[in-house]
Amino acid sequence: MLLTVDIGNTNIKAINLPKTITYIGVSAFESCTTIEKIIIPIAVTTLREYAFRHCKNLTIYCEIDKAPKGWTSSYWNVYPARPVVWSYIEE
Repeated sequence: MLLTVDIGNTNIKAINLPKTITYIGVSAFESCTTIEKIIIPIAVTTLREYAFRHCKNLTIYCEIDKAPKGWTSSYWNVYPARPVVWSYIEE
């Protein structure tokens, strides 16, 4: 399953992506300044550049222990770089 939609600046505070998501597209959450938490499932093998650009309040929670090769180098988490919690297990 692909996630390529730009949801823009909404009032959403947290996003728990479905376990079936495998791809997060370029700028998918760009400028979503109200998002504080996103949980990225272990199935996400591709995460494109600028996915979280300008998400100034965001902390990224990843179920995987490190970025897979399919995550576009370091450009998926820039402008500004957001905190990342690796090996996250939801309680």
